[in-house]
Amino acid sequence: MKQNQRTTSDLIAELIEESKNFYFLAIAVGFDRKTRFIEYNPKREPHELLAELDSCVEQGGEPIGLIGFTKMGKEGKLTSKPITEYADEDWARDYLHTLTIQVAEEGIINGIFRNVK
Repeated sequence: MKQNQRTTSDLIAELIEESKNFYFLAIAVGFDRKTRFIEYNPKREPHELLAELDSCVEQGGEPIGLIGFTKMGKEGKLTSKPITEYADEDWARDYLHTLTIQVAEEGIINGIFRNVK
């Protein structure tokens, strides 16, 4: 993790707090050749989310930011933002922007967003 970065517990607390504003929210964890998502689900205990994030970090993953989906009537919007430590980093914003486009395309292809109620 980046020098002076918050703990993984801090990131899970942020995920849980921010989730109140989203239909779907996840921490994007970047690896050399893939991205993993730590998805918030109210049915999962915080310690389960933390264990998943810790495992990703132990395997060399780097928490980059949050990707979320909000509902507005029958419409939805995907948004992303880097974690505070990377808020001023162009590469982090670019990474999340590209990832958001990929998530949107995958959701459309699989019909995920059409079934949002």
